Amino acid sequence: MNFFERQDHARSRTSTLLLLLALAVAGTALAGYFITKLALILAFAANNQNVRSSGSLLSGSYHLHASANYNLRGSSPTLTEVIDHFAGWYKDPLLFLIGAATLALIAAGTVFQSLRLMGGGAVVAKLMGGRLVEPSTKDADERKLLNLVEEMSLASGSPVPTVYVMDSEQGINAFAAGHTPTDATITISKGCLVQLTRDELQGVIGHEFSHIFNGDMSLNMRLTSILFGILLIGKLGMAVTRNLPTRSSSSDRGGGGYVMALLLFGVLLSIVGFTGFFFGRLLKAAISRQREFLADASSVQFTRNPLGIGGALLKIRAATQGSQVKCRHAEDASHMFFADAIGSSWLEMLDTHPSLDERIKAISPALVNETVKLRSPAPAASAVGTPAARSTLATSDFDGLSLATMAGFQSQSPLIRSTPNAVVATIGTLSQENLDQARGLLDSLPPGVRALTQLPDGARGIVYALFMEPLTSAAPSILEKQLQLLATAGEKTAIAHAQQIQKLLPVMGDRLRVPLVDLCVPMLKRMIPEGRANFLDTITKLVHSDSRVDLFEFALQTILVHRLSPTPIRAGRVKFNSLQPLAGDIALVLSLLAFAGQNSPTEAQPAFQKAAAELNCGTLAMAQPKDCVPAKLNAALANLLLAAPLVKEQIIHAFVGCVLFDGKVTVHEAEVLRAITESMDCPMPPLLSTAATA
Repeated sequence: MNFFERQDHARSRTSTLLLLLALAVAGTALAGYFITKLALILAFAANNQNVRSSGSLLSGSYHLHASANYNLRGSSPTLTEVIDHFAGWYKDPLLFLIGAATLALIAAGTVFQSLRLMGGGAVVAKLMGGRLVEPSTKDADERKLLNLVEEMSLASGSPVPTVYVMDSEQGINAFAAGHTPTDATITISKGCLVQLTRDELQGVIGHEFSHIFNGDMSLNMRLTSILFGILLIGKLGMAVTRNLPTRSSSSDRGGGGYVMALLLFGVLLSIVGFTGFFFGRLLKAAISRQREFLADASSVQFTRNPLGIGGALLKIRAATQGSQVKCRHAEDASHMFFADAIGSSWLEMLDTHPSLDERIKAISPALVNETVKLRSPAPAASAVGTPAARSTLATSDFDGLSLATMAGFQSQSPLIRSTPNAVVATIGTLSQENLDQARGLLDSLPPGVRALTQLPDGARGIVYALFMEPLTSAAPSILEKQLQLLATAGEKTAIAHAQQIQKLLPVMGDRLRVPLVDLCVPMLKRMIPEGRANFLDTITKLVHSDSRVDLFEFALQTILVHRLSPTPIRAGRVKFNSLQPLAGDIALVLSLLAFAGQNSPTEAQPAFQKAAAELNCGTLAMAQPKDCVPAKLNAALANLLLAAPLVKEQIIHAFVGCVLFDGKVTVHEAEVLRAITESMDCPMPPLLSTAATA
């Protein structure tokens, strides 16, 4: 399956999740009913009370069997009496009472957890005891980890995840969490960090990137909220039994009856909670197990090294603590982890992960009988790597700035040759060629630039420099206006850094502009929401300062707005399952790409028509340049974001075909194309200058 098919499969699993949830709620409610009713029978019998069909403590119409009345005398009712007491259970009002209470508790727990997880993957990382790894860290192991994450982000065209380390966890484990790639985090245990070699750690990180690409991560976040609700009943029961009043305090209340009542209530909740635990584990197993095999296979495909992820699994098998996670919240997120975090269950079908031997055998049967020696790897090499570009919908409006004013976009940048099929096939993937290209780009950074990306003022200064008028500009007044604008915004230190970078931009070239932004974004995300809003407002003023905007500025600003917006931009539920309702939006974006790749509207017409002919959505009318304003483009991209995965595949294939109409694409065109595809949540790796033409 390609990226779009995997996304579609992940979407279909949401229906499976809802069905399993309904079964879990029903099963938990039934368990609660039968356990509660049995407890009432025993309680009435122990107190020598009569239970009649016309009256009940709870339901008001508690019947025993048809219209007969039964007396339970003594504390040991007969089996026949108990069985008769459950006759007609399906119409017992107590069942509906227990069901409503169960549903209310699960819903309350799910809503609570959903609200708590609105902050994205960082919230889950912190719940698991994760510590944020600073970009400027000097620790060799942490530097190695950041390098790997940044390299793989750049190579795949996805945003760089924030990285956390669970310092108190000595087992070998990791997980990815987040609602979208923009708020994704990758968290690894201390044992994983110090025990794995660079290749093995790369295999684990590749596994987690697969979960991010394939929609598993966002589904796991929804599952975490649902599971919290299902497990809430059992947690309440354990909380009650753990916090029973002491004997002295219970005596003050008038005896031990109060304590016994609380104990009985807590025990009943715990028993019902075990049912929720059972169904929760069943939910996790149904959703997670097969996805682990697919993520393992993707990791091997990404790294071309079976010994990487295979070696990590072998070390888990050999380690004393294996992949165990001791955090008290581990059960809530056990389905997210790279390997089993809480131990195998008594029933294999309830395990959240396949066995280690199964996974190792699937990677390479020859590895199953291998043994490894646990060790701390050698210090990591010098820092290399960077995240890659990602862009979605900008919220700022450039009213009146049409494509006609987006001059200067055509450049003498190196040409990239490929085909639509080859480009679309790379979406949501990694390759060794892309990794090599990422390292090459970073190696070409001038000394000191990387260090600036790890400083708040330095990161802002780099971004400002990319939007500022070049030092060699024929309009120095514009640069003066921009410098005054930054000074008014209180960016004195950032101005100094921006001027440094401006001198280096001609040396670095076009290919490093977007990677530079990607390196800066993790530090920029540390700003408080108000600070991010002010920063984005300053960027908008810089763009408007020369009364024009080129396509690169448009693409770059959408990247920054999406990643730094105080209100995260997330895709809603799929709204469009066919191309027809999106015809106008497709035509507008397709027109933009046709104009961007050709020198005039006349030359753009054939590129537009050829790409439009590949889409089965009626006759598409090419837009006029004056209609291609960012406000309309953003609205169109907002709709394309809500298309079904297989519909997106058709749209993106046409977009790529339009850009490649003349058989080549400049670096600038490639970056705009990536900005558009990623606004549709489809990360595209940077196009290779020697891309395949198959």
